[in-house]
Amino acid sequence: MTPVNFGVSVVAPAPANTAPVLSFSGVTAGGSYTKGNVPQAMCEVSDAEDGPSSFPADLGAVSGVDSAGGIGSREASCNYTDAGGLTATSSLTYSIIDGTAPEISYTLSPADPDGSNGWYQSAVSLTWTVTEGDSTSTLDPAGCEDQTITADQAAADYSCSASSSGGSAGPVTVNLKKDGTAPTVGFTTATGTIGDNDWYTSNVEATFTGTDATSGLLTTTQKVTSSGEGAAVKVDSPGFTDIAGNTTAAGADSRTFKIDKTAPGVAYTEASPAPNTNGWHNTDVVATFTGTDGTSGLASTTKTVTSSGEGEAVEVFSPSFTDRAGNTTAAGETSATFKIDKTAPSVSFNSVIEDSYFGSTAAAPTCTATDDRSGLDGTCRVEGYSSKVGVHELTATATDLAGNSTTVTQTYTVKAWTLKGFYQPVDMDNVLNTVKGGSTVPAKFEVFVGDTELTDPAMVSSIKFASTQCSLLVVQDAIETTATGSTSLRYDATAGQFIYNWKTPTGAGSCYKLTMTAQDGTSISANFKMK
Repeated sequence: MTPVNFGVSVVAPAPANTAPVLSFSGVTAGGSYTKGNVPQAMCEVSDAEDGPSSFPADLGAVSGVDSAGGIGSREASCNYTDAGGLTATSSLTYSIIDGTAPEISYTLSPADPDGSNGWYQSAVSLTWTVTEGDSTSTLDPAGCEDQTITADQAAADYSCSASSSGGSAGPVTVNLKKDGTAPTVGFTTATGTIGDNDWYTSNVEATFTGTDATSGLLTTTQKVTSSGEGAAVKVDSPGFTDIAGNTTAAGADSRTFKIDKTAPGVAYTEASPAPNTNGWHNTDVVATFTGTDGTSGLASTTKTVTSSGEGEAVEVFSPSFTDRAGNTTAAGETSATFKIDKTAPSVSFNSVIEDSYFGSTAAAPTCTATDDRSGLDGTCRVEGYSSKVGVHELTATATDLAGNSTTVTQTYTVKAWTLKGFYQPVDMDNVLNTVKGGSTVPAKFEVFVGDTELTDPAMVSSIKFASTQCSLLVVQDAIETTATGSTSLRYDATAGQFIYNWKTPTGAGSCYKLTMTAQDGTSISANFKMK
């Protein structure tokens, strides 16, 4: 028997692989955490072969009605594959809650009381602002109604509170009081030495009493002593102010008394017309003088005197006054002075502008004015100057301090330049020139200032063309001569004329108007049709 040799290979079995196990740290399923203090969600791996490990969990978006503020539910998920290729996944959900209470603020309009002692005089508006930056769906304000207080009222409290899942705020309280009504004032009593026939022979002390329904008065009663004499000496109530600062001005109430303490007197009262703002009159003044008599009265209480002449101190003397008993106060007892100027200033131009062509008009003249009485109210003014073509009227005006005014005029003419052209090959006079589009047409013309021809291209303000409607009723005439090159303007000294080489637009059937405008504003135009 022949022996047989063979080999045996032993293959060890593959080692066993256990799937990884996942858990969470930092957060727990169903847990709640305050916004801003949420712990980090970590994935914890336990694997028999790979050993333990950890890494941050993947976080989903916050969901819920307040998710915009970061409040609501959030899912954390873990995914891990071990070295042996086995994968484990896990997830949990936790909540983020609001830990911040609402905030309450308010504004007042006006911001500060416009009266005294903390009182508002005008209407005041109270506007509440309640903010909840996180859990807006749970915000519950209470008593936070905006207010506009228009009626007077004693001090009153207005409060605002608010709560949310983040906590409570308030109450915030604002105290407001309004009194916009000034005190009422009335006459109470009068004291003095009483004579006959209801006349007082001394000054009268009148007592006035104020009342205020809301804030009360600083002073309830005040006294005013009369001044002067007459059949109706008026005593005005003084000003009364309440605690809120509302003031009833002096004169809300008044009383008149018959007071006669002396013999007749004379005083200057008023003038008509009143002076202007400079204190001058430009007409005669009617001055009114008033007589007073403390016993019997006057036959004529007021008299007038009209001024005469002009000057800085025209004096008008009072006339004589006689009472019913025959006592006379002679003329000239008193007087008043007035500044009177009835004469207008003299005005003249310092130069005369002669007629001229455009571009050579003399500069605007000045003027001179004089006034021997009140003096000038400012300088002499020249208006109406222009260097444009046309007829112009200059006015030179001056006014004195009394309001008298003088105006003189002069007239001058700025003449236009003379334009000649366009010359051949361009036809004018309602002719439609026809030319091949894209060709160059020489537009020839001359510009004259009187008999002097201008040669400077700068005297041409513009040469423009514009699209126009093609008329079938206009005579058409072909351009016999064209030029070469692009658009340009030059003065041809040999030909003694301007030449504008106009490169026409392309496109048959279109019509255009070519217009040259000189610096003085005058212009010439020609019509073209492209063929």
